[in-house]
Amino acid sequence: MTSARRMVSTAVALAATALGGGLPTLTGIAGAQGSTAAQETYRVPPNGVFTFQGHGWGHGHGMSQYGAYGAAKVRGLSYQQIVAFYYPHTTLVGRSRSTIVKVLMHGTTERELVVAPRAKSPMTITTTAAHVSACRLPTTLDGGKSTVTRWRARRVSTAAGHRMLVKGSSDGTTWSRVNPATCDAAWAKPIDGSVTFTSGAVTNLVRSGGLAPYRGSLRAAFTGTRVFVVNVVRLESYLRSVVPSEMPSSWSAAALQAQAVAARTYASYEIEHPKNKPYYDVYDDTRDQMYVGVRGEAAASTAAVQATQNPSADTAMVLQDSAGHAAFTQFSSSDGGWTVSGGQPYLPAHRDPYDGLVPSSVHSWTSTIAASSLSSAFGGQIGTVRSIVVTDRDGHGQWGGRVTSLTLHGTDGNVSLSGSAFRYDFGLRSEWFRVLLPPTRPTVVTAAVAHGTASVSWQPPPAVGGHAGVTGYRIVLQPSGATRTVAAGVRSASLGSVTSGFRTRATVTALSSAGPGQGTTVTSKVHRLAAGNRVATAVAVSRATFAAGKAGAVVLARRATTTGL
Repeated sequence: MTSARRMVSTAVALAATALGGGLPTLTGIAGAQGSTAAQETYRVPPNGVFTFQGHGWGHGHGMSQYGAYGAAKVRGLSYQQIVAFYYPHTTLVGRSRSTIVKVLMHGTTERELVVAPRAKSPMTITTTAAHVSACRLPTTLDGGKSTVTRWRARRVSTAAGHRMLVKGSSDGTTWSRVNPATCDAAWAKPIDGSVTFTSGAVTNLVRSGGLAPYRGSLRAAFTGTRVFVVNVVRLESYLRSVVPSEMPSSWSAAALQAQAVAARTYASYEIEHPKNKPYYDVYDDTRDQMYVGVRGEAAASTAAVQATQNPSADTAMVLQDSAGHAAFTQFSSSDGGWTVSGGQPYLPAHRDPYDGLVPSSVHSWTSTIAASSLSSAFGGQIGTVRSIVVTDRDGHGQWGGRVTSLTLHGTDGNVSLSGSAFRYDFGLRSEWFRVLLPPTRPTVVTAAVAHGTASVSWQPPPAVGGHAGVTGYRIVLQPSGATRTVAAGVRSASLGSVTSGFRTRATVTALSSAGPGQGTTVTSKVHRLAAGNRVATAVAVSRATFAAGKAGAVVLARRATTTGL
């Protein structure tokens, strides 16, 4: 994409001598469309830190949340139009609002569930154990002497194997069994079954950080050996927390409504394909959808959930595939302008004109990784990293799209990774990235010394694709060590403190957001340049004086027999 021109001049100037190793370079560029095997080699920059430019945040499958926001806020699309764009080949249909979803609670133990009663909301318990009736738990213990503040269902060992035992406590330390006088006598003994607590519309889970209220019931799902803490809740109530946990409630109503449909459909798919049947359907974190309970709810998000319901038919809108099943409606924060194929007709790879309409830090981003971090991540397996080589991209979008494979080359070996593995291992926002290289060397650098002052001039590095723009220049004199930093538009600088009696060397380095490039070093002393003939000598002088394409003129001359030159 760039071309190099070489011009020859017979003008004589001070000689330039380049010092140091080569810059990181791009040795191949991936094609714009379709997977490609072209390779891009990025050598370790002079400062030892790789700077990455990237697009998007997340896996890029299905709906871009920032794209939905842009489509709603800037283009005025309805939620129906938004989901139709991101999930083609699906149909919006109504499904029962009474659907139940079972959500596994993260950060809980495998042995017990602890809940807290709520004022004016009686606590009841039920069990899957045979012939044990439901019980309305008492509010006090010890004949009314103390108020119950905690109930728990804990796994215990018995001669017959593991069982579940329910106890109450007024202080969270001392626990008492259920009084047979107030409940089925079976509750005072270990039982073989799951235990579910319900306290009206909301039940309080006791976590290490305090109480966490959840709509619906909380269940100690007993497998016979361990306990899963599960929230059993209506899907529509679940969405009241999921939607604002996944998308800011301040965003446009149509975007929130699109999120509600995507989240409801995703959960419906998981109910049809449960994570651990029969105990739970979904996780409560980013492995599925973020869900934090009542405290995460917001009025605007609840309104969006309700706007995608049909109360008269007691249904809510879900996206179905061509076979009539709930679609696997994945979504991510930003696709960067191009979605990623999810292996389904309704999850194609296609350009997204909406992602980026609303300015954000996720549509385009930069990040840095020290080369030493790459080296240490593999425990000495590859030695010191020398370069990153991108070996394949998916072919969609800028730079050839998302990285699908790359290789880290080190002094002792190489390791190949998928783009996804590299992204997760080193904390990049997506697989759509490239390494931004520092600038190339400044050109036409000259230095002259007079009266203890060095006057240095230069021209900018050539503009090369994949290299960062110049933000300034650093000039260093040796052996005095005098240093000066100037702005990007400056082309000359004067530095004092020149050491008399020594040859002065001036190094000019271009600075950038990707770190400094390699410097160009010149000396203030004249060097004799010679070659085999006059023409070769002129070429040598020209090459030492001017960078490729930077000479101001070309002088053509020939020796005439009659006049001589």
